[in-house]
Amino acid sequence: MWKSGKLEKIKIEHYGKARLKLHESNSRSAMFPCQPVDDLAVGNVSSQGTDLAYQSRMSDSVTITYYTPSGSEKVRFADREWQERLAEILENSSYEPREHCLCVSYPKIEFSNKGRYLGRLSVHHGEKIRVVGGDYFVGAETGKAINNIAFEKRYSKSTD
Repeated sequence: MWKSGKLEKIKIEHYGKARLKLHESNSRSAMFPCQPVDDLAVGNVSSQGTDLAYQSRMSDSVTITYYTPSGSEKVRFADREWQERLAEILENSSYEPREHCLCVSYPKIEFSNKGRYLGRLSVHHGEKIRVVGGDYFVGAETGKAINNIAFEKRYSKSTD
């Protein structure tokens, strides 16, 4: 049992994506389960596009939520060709951190694999994307390309 108090030194070891082992300076240790965190949350801007592309490619289900006057509409699908096209857009973009705006934007694209959440993104103000971990300027061309590919699925109503 860990007691509250001052820790002089602590060492954290990762055991896969589901557990952490903490070592206190007096050699006590404890294992803790942990929720896997998106790699995007650590703010590695240089790999942002690679991480997003990976999420698109690794997902076995993509859900896009669209705004409608009566609420929202969701389209869920698995389409490897579509996912690869999105991955290429994301991989070939540059990402500059930006201040978080308070707006809500649609469509929202969410990735999952075997029911496990992988990540989500949405385009804001036509030139910025929001992901877990922050908002990033990607430019109007990338913003438009992401929105265009997302709206393809709304109008095709594909549920492959």
